[in-house]
Amino acid sequence: KTTLALQTIAEAQKKGGICAFVDAEHALDPVYARKLGVDLHNLLISQPDTGEQALEITDTLVRSGAVDVLVVDSVAALTPRA
Repeated sequence: KTTLALQTIAEAQKKGGICAFVDAEHALDPVYARKLGVDLHNLLISQPDTGEQALEITDTLVRSGAVDVLVVDSVAALTPRA
């Protein structure tokens, strides 16, 4: 799933798209992402500490209309605050 998401980001970036990656797992591998063609310098990356933070960031980005592709990796890692 992550590979497909990163390939989608790479293709969107090639077409001039603005992309964001919400890394809920804190596991984004920059070397692997670059190999797939992702331009990390032009990728908005967020590593939220809680599920609530991830959803707030996602909501803000979607409402802004500023991004063409938004990836949340992974939904399973979205744990709520205690």
